This record gives sequence, structure tokens and C-alpha cells, in this order.
Amino acid sequence: MPVINTKQCNIATRDRRDCGYPGISASECAKRKCCYDSSIPEVNWCFFSRAQDKAQCSTSPKKRTDCGYPGISAKECYSRGCCFDSSTPKVNWCFNPQFKGCLVNHKLRKDCGYTNISEKECHSRGCCYDSSIPETIWCFYGSK
Repeated sequence: MPVINTKQCNIATRDRRDCGYPGISASECAKRKCCYDSSIPEVNWCFFSRAQDKAQCSTSPKKRTDCGYPGISAKECYSRGCCFDSSTPKVNWCFNPQFKGCLVNHKLRKDCGYTNISEKECHSRGCCYDSSIPETIWCFYGSK
């Protein structure tokens, strides 16, 4: 499968927010509707497009939930599948993305993970996570 080359995928390697997992194929990445570029070793090959990043990372600074630690670099933050914005002082700069399409009835959830997947790993796949309902799928695909 060819490398996606659009304006939405023209993102500096240090700013690529992970949308996959180590060894993900181009076709699996495309199923997630993410960008894929394997031409540079040791960076995220499957990553969110500019539009996805903007939609998931445009949250109020006061509503950000921490995804890192004080002093984390943007590169490490993005490699965790998290958002990074250092423009506002005294708030979390590395924070969890907001998956707006995650209001899915628990009976209609389609599995996006595996048993005992962590919330962080689920989000790094570009999926929704909700563990509030026992005996149902916790890591699932969001609505479009």
C-alpha cells in the first residue's frame, strides 16, 4: 500500500501522535483512518492526521486530563498517543485526547482492543474507553 501523502498527513516526525502500535501495517493503519509513512525509522509510522489531531486535542485547558509528567517533551507525549500544548501556563501540557464520538450504547460497542487493555493503550489505538459498565466491551470504536 502506498504512503499517504496529503496536506493532512504532512506532519513533522516529532509531532506525530501515535495511532497504531509497533509493527502496524499500512492497511491496518488505513482501517483506523490514520496516516501512514514508514520512510523514517524510529518514529511513529501510523499517526493521526491534522484534522483528527485538531478534533481530539481542542479541549479547554481546564478540562485536560494528564497523560504525562512535568517536563515531558512533546515527542514523548505524542509517542504515548497524547496531545501536547504548552501555550497555557499552569495546566497539563501533555493530556489525553477527547474522543467526541464515544457516546455509543454499550450493547452496540465494537471491540477495538483485547482483554485487560489499559485506557492509555486503547486511546493510542484511536479508540474509546469506558470501564463503567461491567461485563461489556471497554475499548471500542467510536461513532462517526
